[in-house]
Amino acid sequence: MRRILAAAVVVAMTAGAGQAAVTDRSAAGFEVVEKATIAAPPDKVWATLMRPYRWWSGQHTWSGDAKNLAIDGGGCFCETLPRGAVRHMTITYADGKSQLRMFGGLGPLQFTGAAGHLGVTPEGGRSRDGRGHDL
Repeated sequence: MRRILAAAVVVAMTAGAGQAAVTDRSAAGFEVVEKATIAAPPDKVWATLMRPYRWWSGQHTWSGDAKNLAIDGGGCFCETLPRGAVRHMTITYADGKSQLRMFGGLGPLQFTGAAGHLGVTPEGGRSRDGRGHDL
């Protein structure tokens, strides 16, 4: 099974464009780290992170509308469709303030058996990747 590893900070409230870099690659997968400076307190960043329709692009949804995305208390980063739903990723860790970790296959990766990790760590004054390392 192919694996794709990703650690990213993705929030629409960025003060400038994020900078992505492939930090590791092998025949089994790759790791991408993206960091962004966010001009907001960590609590506000977390509140926005829990509302993916505010930062996820509608172009990267099955429905074409980011307003159909939600992160629910049951551990689902899901999208509502007119006749069903899509589970994009499963939340594997969320502490309500400082880390969100998800696992799954986004978009067309669901058809390939590929899966990946998405880790977000909003912190005031610095950025960290999904494993807690300073960027």
